[in-house]
This record gives sequence, structure tokens and C-alpha cells, in this order.
Amino acid sequence: MAKNRDWQERGIRIGSQVFDEDETAALVREVRQRVKDPDVIAEIEDFLSGKRKTLSARTRDVLYMVAVSVVMMLRK
Repeated sequence: MAKNRDWQERGIRIGSQVFDEDETAALVREVRQRVKDPDVIAEIEDFLSGKRKTLSARTRDVLYMVAVSVVMMLRK
């Protein structure tokens, strides 16, 4: 049996990277600052509250671009 069978990641995984608490907080701050479109904000809030099961392609693209910009800022 493998030694590391009980390992657990500390943070959240987005793609192939694991973000710690500070990086996750920075990501949330950037999303709040950069997303100005009220339709996208409303869709995200509906998704998080459980009213929607999926996000539209446009909203996913916006969130992806914000996440990429934060990763580029943090991982220097």
C-alpha cells in the first residue's frame, strides 16, 4: 500500500494548480473587482445560490480570464 494514501491537498484546485488560502482570497477579490457586467454577476450569484445548474459559455470565459490574470500575477 502506498505511503501517501492519506494525503490531502491544502487549498482549492483549479486546473492543474492548487491555490492556498491567500491565493484563493486574491482570486475572489479580483473577480469582484474585474467583473463589471451585471448579467454575469447575476448569473454567478444564481449559480452559487443553486438556482442555476450550469454557467453560460460567456460567463465561464469571463471567469477563466480573471483566473488566468490572477495566476499570472501570483506565480512570478
